[in-house]
Amino acid sequence: MSIFRNCPWALAQNIMPQICTKLGGRHDFTCFVHKSERKKKVNVIDLEKFCVKFTSESAQTLGISNDEANVESSCVIALFTLEAKGFRRSMVRNLIGFLVDISRGLCKVDDVNLVLSGVDDGANIINAAPACGLCLDKVQYDDSIRFI
Repeated sequence: MSIFRNCPWALAQNIMPQICTKLGGRHDFTCFVHKSERKKKVNVIDLEKFCVKFTSESAQTLGISNDEANVESSCVIALFTLEAKGFRRSMVRNLIGFLVDISRGLCKVDDVNLVLSGVDDGANIINAAPACGLCLDKVQYDDSIRFI
């Protein structure tokens, strides 16, 4: 689960679940992988779950000053849940950044097809979400896996 907070832009929250659904499933995620890692592995991944949930918290509860939050009393928090057998370098940051850019109107919904095509033109329109806004909540392992 990732948290993207302190986003200074208005986001079209109604479109984000639709984009998560389009990006979910088995696709070539090459455009979302760090440039130096794109050709090292096959980047076809089954993104088993990708969803977003919005909650509202007071800025004070989150430890954010009212000036920093740009609101009087509350902040909207986007909680992203992503599940897959594995992720590539920068993949989650790029997925979240792309989703935010679509909801800001910087990219179009139709751009999803371009970025899932795996061509460099698709990778060029993706901006990574800042690392300071994302937080890994947990890693879940299959019970059948044994560690030595």
